[in-house]
Amino acid sequence: MTTGLGEIGFLIQNAFLLISNCTGVPHIASATHTPSIIVSMDGEPHRWDPLDIQLHRTINWLAEADFEKVKITLYDLIFKRNDLKRKKTVSPK
Repeated sequence: MTTGLGEIGFLIQNAFLLISNCTGVPHIASATHTPSIIVSMDGEPHRWDPLDIQLHRTINWLAEADFEKVKITLYDLIFKRNDLKRKKTVSPK
C-alpha cells in the first residue's frame, strides 16, 4: 500500500509540526502553513529555505550535525506557536 500525495498533504496539514530532511514534504508544510524543521543534507540550505522563517527553520546538517540544535529549534517553534495561539484566543478588553 502506498501513500498518495493527497494523503500526505492531509497528514502534514493536520500535523502540529514537521521534522524532515530536504525532500518534497517541506514544500507541502510551507504550502499548508504547518511549522517545520528541515534538515538540509545537500549543502545548499539557502537554495531551499522556505520564505517564512518564523514558521519554518532549516538546519544545515553538513555544517552542523548536532541533534541538540534540532531540539532547541523544536522547542523554539513549539513555544512560538503556543504564544501565537494564545494571542489569537485572548479577547480585547
